[in-house]
Amino acid sequence: MAPHGTSFRLPQVLVPYTPAVSEDQRDFFIFLRPESNGVKVESVMMRVIMDNRRYREGVHICYLANIPGDYMVHSRMVEQHYHLKISFAQRGGQLFTPYMKSVFQAHFHELFRQDRVLGAFAALERFDLTPEEMFHLRVPAAEMLEVNGQSIKRFHDHFIVNYDIPAILQKNRGQTDIAVMVLRSELADDLFRQLIAEMGNALRREKIISPRMPVSHVFHYSKGPFEFILDAEGFLLTPRGRRVSLGQHEFSRFLLRRGISVDKLERLLRYPILLYRETDDTLVERDIIGYTFGDGFEEAYQKLQNARGQYLLS
Repeated sequence: MAPHGTSFRLPQVLVPYTPAVSEDQRDFFIFLRPESNGVKVESVMMRVIMDNRRYREGVHICYLANIPGDYMVHSRMVEQHYHLKISFAQRGGQLFTPYMKSVFQAHFHELFRQDRVLGAFAALERFDLTPEEMFHLRVPAAEMLEVNGQSIKRFHDHFIVNYDIPAILQKNRGQTDIAVMVLRSELADDLFRQLIAEMGNALRREKIISPRMPVSHVFHYSKGPFEFILDAEGFLLTPRGRRVSLGQHEFSRFLLRRGISVDKLERLLRYPILLYRETDDTLVERDIIGYTFGDGFEEAYQKLQNARGQYLLS
């Protein structure tokens, strides 16, 4: 219910977040997509944990919240979370760096032409598609590329950048609430990934998703330490609806202890494309969020330290 004088409902934080007490504990952010049946999906996912003793003893919920759609619209949570992807979806090939162009040309075996590399919003008009139609466009794997965290899909004689963004923004509307949780795990990372895979299989058995649909269409989970920070910065809230500060979760504290400032962390979340020098002295670019998928804290920190610069949008 909206507080007096406001036009939006506040989040319901059912389990407030408490920081981990040991580096042996890893937190994984999970939120259910707006189009999923939240209660049923959550029930199936929790059953996978409860029916397996290793999961039941090694994983527990340390944060659970329902975030109203009108609150997300008011606070622009989705726009801030997808800031960089939205920028590329708006400007397409205009934002491509020389490195991105070279990767594009090597993958698609043709010269980069900016007029043919469309942001998703321009592509909606060009091809007279709805956001949902564009989201479900199927092409062979060879016709897709991900570089610097941005997805590129060949469609006819053009290339669409971040085809999923218009649908994501459309689905996250004022009437749509999302369920959010953080699972704290003492499992080995490979065993936690097995848990996620079993959750997907359970959703397929229950016919909540089709056999070929990726689980990412139903729920998202943070696959690396920098992605957890990005997820937490947007969706980790206090019972009063305020964002939990960066220094309150485990990997952020790990970085702060090593001299990485809060300002630098915030800049990394906004512009995560970093420059690296290869052994042959060439410069390559890596999205630090995707580059650290599956990494432990120390490995992710070393990748950050090895960067030689940062790409900022002009």
